Amino acid sequence: MKAHITITLKPGILDPQAKTAHASLQSLGWTNVISLQHKKQFILECDTLDKDELYKDVDKMCLKLLVNTVMEDYHIDIIE
Repeated sequence: MKAHITITLKPGILDPQAKTAHASLQSLGWTNVISLQHKKQFILECDTLDKDELYKDVDKMCLKLLVNTVMEDYHIDIIE
């Protein structure tokens, strides 16, 4: 079973990497790009068969290590 964790910055947190890339796209002629957001993704492969147990474990991993909850939001998808 796999867990996909998508991490984004919370609203109001400055995203300099996305801001720089957006400005570069605009200067290269892609003026139709309105906004750009940078995301991180982790993909965990685990040898558990219990979807709920995996979700709980991955949530704990996020809170302990993978996500800075002061600045970032996260979403977990469990893939069977």
